[in-house]
Amino acid sequence: MNKIKSTKGALIGFIVLLGALLIAIFNFGLGGGKPVEIVDNQIDPSTPQLISTNPPELFQKKPMVFPPDQILELNFNAELENGPETKLIFDPPAEVKVDITNDGKTAKISPVQPWRLGQGYTITIKPETKIKGGKTLDKEFTVHFNIINYSGI
Repeated sequence: MNKIKSTKGALIGFIVLLGALLIAIFNFGLGGGKPVEIVDNQIDPSTPQLISTNPPELFQKKPMVFPPDQILELNFNAELENGPETKLIFDPPAEVKVDITNDGKTAKISPVQPWRLGQGYTITIKPETKIKGGKTLDKEFTVHFNIINYSGI
């Protein structure tokens, strides 16, 4: 009986030690305490490009549904020339107003008329979009969004 109690005690001790070890690994990882550098190969600071959006789901290519008065923001890593030089193609076509923020790096897109209920839109930001200093975007960028569908009460 004593042998069973000592084996049971040893087994419990081993399980407790294993649990503590697993907790330490989950909390601190296996990297020896060194932070892991996250490298984003898609953003080159020397090349003008779209770097984020507001709402962020546009840039993250996540499915989303917006209200019909949603204002979209396109954030670039370089200063845009002006609103009309921001070359945007909407599918389906939509009449929008493009305002550039004071720092020149964000284009705010607002619909002249509310976005159509239940409609999905694709915005293509053309490479011909002008950046200050005579530059243009290095490639085309595309984002998608949907407007809430409302059929009444």
